[in-house]
Amino acid sequence: EGERCADVGSAHGDATAALAAAVGDASLVVGVDVSAAFVELSRSRHPTIRFERLDALEDPALLARHLAGAACVFVDIGGVRPAEALVRLLPSIAKSADPRVVVVKCEALYDEAVAVAAAAPHPDDVKCEALYDEAVAVVAAAPHPDDALNERPLPMRFWNDVCVRETKNVRARSAFKRTHEAKSAAPAAPGVFDRYPLKYPPRFVTSAADGVTREACRFHNYSKQGCLKRIRGDACPHDHERCHWCGEAGHVASACDDARRARDRAVVSEGLAPGAAPIRDPNDGTAGVTSRAAITSGDGDAVDDDDGYVYVAGGRNRGRTVGVTERYSIARGRWERGPHMEHPRGSHALAACGGVVYAVAGGGVKSNLGCAEALRAVASTTDHPPDAPDRPRWTPAGSVRVPRHAVAGCSVGDWGVCATGGWANGDACVGAVDFLDLRDTSSSSSSYTWRSLAPLNTPRKLHAAAGLSDGRVYVFGGRVSDDARVGPTSSAEAYDPAADEWRYARDLPTGACACACVDEDDVVYVLTWGADKEGGGGGGGGGGEERL
Repeated sequence: EGERCADVGSAHGDATAALAAAVGDASLVVGVDVSAAFVELSRSRHPTIRFERLDALEDPALLARHLAGAACVFVDIGGVRPAEALVRLLPSIAKSADPRVVVVKCEALYDEAVAVAAAAPHPDDVKCEALYDEAVAVVAAAPHPDDALNERPLPMRFWNDVCVRETKNVRARSAFKRTHEAKSAAPAAPGVFDRYPLKYPPRFVTSAADGVTREACRFHNYSKQGCLKRIRGDACPHDHERCHWCGEAGHVASACDDARRARDRAVVSEGLAPGAAPIRDPNDGTAGVTSRAAITSGDGDAVDDDDGYVYVAGGRNRGRTVGVTERYSIARGRWERGPHMEHPRGSHALAACGGVVYAVAGGGVKSNLGCAEALRAVASTTDHPPDAPDRPRWTPAGSVRVPRHAVAGCSVGDWGVCATGGWANGDACVGAVDFLDLRDTSSSSSSYTWRSLAPLNTPRKLHAAAGLSDGRVYVFGGRVSDDARVGPTSSAEAYDPAADEWRYARDLPTGACACACVDEDDVVYVLTWGADKEGGGGGGGGGGEERL
């Protein structure tokens, strides 16, 4: 009671509100979250509590500003995340806030704690290394008859052992970020402010010249090249006079002494000093491939008939567009690494047809893409180095008419690939539909010809697409606008290949974004997400809770 508290990963603000009730003074509690939508929702639900948007893992200096003086910190940055995220975050929290207690919600850490608590004490449990002195992990859980965790305290070396195991992932991820920094927005102060400028939260400052309050230009403050619009000779509506960090005039955030001092106070590095060559984190999105887990082939090896694969390619990794490829082997029960895509992309269409995976359109590193590329699916029967000539690679597969992202793709039987809708030029949904007919002799491995089909009746993005073996294609849900007041649509459409036209089909139960798949009997399964609120259909949606 009466202590300053913080909730890192506040989400809907429920835990933050509970902290405020326990403290007895809402002004002493702050919640932070990476999601702007969650922050706005929390502010509307709990208007007396302060909520701030920032990425706790990437902005330790900004986090330190909000945690200053906190005696109790509750950390919930994703209860099912690996413990590696905590190794990166907890030392920073301990150093910047010096809290009395840190309560952590982490399934991975809890599972390990249960196993360790039941083991015999270690003779070296009386001491620990640097990271233990900087962060204390307190795992709170309801008692369970099978849990030894609640019967005796954890040994002091527990957190140290977690750090030793997870540190290699922290270092590998940091090395990846240094290597794969976007050239279009290289940081002005590497090692101090490494993030893409727009990943920093917006800040508004008042100009001394005209007294007008504007948003501080983040490219001007954090990018080595400066404001991209001014470089191109365009007008930028943002402020270029004051520092994004401290609000003072005459310098930018990347050169701000206050910002550097804050980062030095918040960042912990001594506990992460390398003792050996880094070990690559298998989830870091790098292009390198370990031979043991790579998707490789012998001379013309085909996919094992007894195995099936789920492919994941490209996407966004902590604000960066990546080209990593992985697949899950159902028979072997493991993920395997594959070749890097020729064009890193996110929000693209991905479809498998005839033993080949196709990636179509999407958002590239600098702009929307219209190109497509293909990867032949093969069995992992032999090991080859990444540069082996017979190792599968992504190869060009033609281009669609309209470059766009947030596009939905699907296979049509085993003879076609379709890309539908999307978001083009940053300001409008498109109804474009592109089709690759693999029966067409012109669509060979060296030449792919995409042709345009009739456009959708309702242009949309973030929707689902499903193709049937007879040539019919369905699309479901999605968003029709970027206006926050316009909810996702519930409408569905069906393509008639004989008439080359789209007709409206039965609506989804509620407006939602969606993804879909089709089984061998042409049964379509639709999974909705980002759904409209209760009572909303395709419109703005009334009150109530958001639905999945």
